[in-house]
Amino acid sequence: MIGATFRQRYFARNGSHPGNSQAGLAYDRVGLLLGSWQRAGHPRAFDKMIADLRTSINRGVNGSRYFGNEGQVGLAYPDDTLDLSISQAHLIHQLQQGRDVVLAPAPYASASLTAPPWSGR
Repeated sequence: MIGATFRQRYFARNGSHPGNSQAGLAYDRVGLLLGSWQRAGHPRAFDKMIADLRTSINRGVNGSRYFGNEGQVGLAYPDDTLDLSISQAHLIHQLQQGRDVVLAPAPYASASLTAPPWSGR
């Protein structure tokens, strides 16, 4: 996965893990805009950028984004599509013993759901 290299480099630079959400999301947003600016030829070529964003697939560290659908929003895997090449996984997280783990969907799951200690289960 593209994200593995990002996580390794992030840890080497910062001494902590980026987590599964915000650091990669911010990195991807910058990459999305940078790519569109480059393809449009100028950051103020707004019509070209809009057309580019609606037709390009951006593959980032947190997944892929495609805005060419009716709602012009990124597609969620597995809710909107099963095609991981044009979507971003809708991850279900749980904190387990102080660690953020992913419960779903496959193939991203790293743990199974556990009952919290206060539930008595």
